[in-house]
Amino acid sequence: MSVWDFLELSEELAKSDKRYLLSNQDVEGGRVKFRTQERLRLLQDLLNHHNGNGAGNLSVARIEAREIVTEEFSAKIGFDRKAWEASLVGIKGPNQKGIYQGQCPSCAARGGDTGHDHLAYTSDAIWCHAKCSFFDIIAGYYKEANR
Repeated sequence: MSVWDFLELSEELAKSDKRYLLSNQDVEGGRVKFRTQERLRLLQDLLNHHNGNGAGNLSVARIEAREIVTEEFSAKIGFDRKAWEASLVGIKGPNQKGIYQGQCPSCAARGGDTGHDHLAYTSDAIWCHAKCSFFDIIAGYYKEANR
């Protein structure tokens, strides 16, 4: 996509999320390139936000979410959300936006997140600010074969 198109689409998001700054993009010949799966997900989030397809009116934190967790999705993978939530450490919230924050189990397993602030979740989204994968965050609380 052209640099100008990227700047137009990312203007709002780039104010609060450095992943959308032009300086963090792969630019070649006046075009922003999306050459990896991670960069393609960034493009998808950017387009969804711009077009309002389910994410357009959400906070940047929600757009960062590794996985939107609907009841249907939870049932499909056998995710025991109640047991997962009961196992969490240092949970605070919800804040005014309905976001809970606490220690990411995946980070903690590696000796990290001693400040209990990497994990964030709402009624329908779960993510880690340190970029742990969704399945690492919920490890032990879903059926591996259904992943």
